Amino acid sequence: MTNTKESTSDIGQVHTQSVATRFKAIPTLAWIAAAVGGFIGSIPLGLMMQYGNPNP
Repeated sequence: MTNTKESTSDIGQVHTQSVATRFKAIPTLAWIAAAVGGFIGSIPLGLMMQYGNPNP
């Protein structure tokens, strides 16, 4: 009989390791560019939400 509890935990561990490996593969400059782009994009979105929506 196969122990399903061990199989499930092994799958989760493999998934966690693969996600960590993917994050390590992303260059630092890409993380910085994503953070700066997100911040710059949030400014016009915030302005549109503040001045474009009617008062409640």
